[in-house]
Amino acid sequence: MVKDNKTLDFGKNNVGSLYYKMLIPTLFGMLSMAAVTAINGIFVGHYFL
Repeated sequence: MVKDNKTLDFGKNNVGSLYYKMLIPTLFGMLSMAAVTAINGIFVGHYFL
């Protein structure tokens, strides 16, 4: 069986290495959702109030 280096095994890997591997994608997702929420609030506040 060939081991794929791109998979993350949450049951066997070290917590610290998993944290740093998931930090950038999670941070990017949270920042993009915050930007969408802020922009949506600006548009809704501007056009509907």
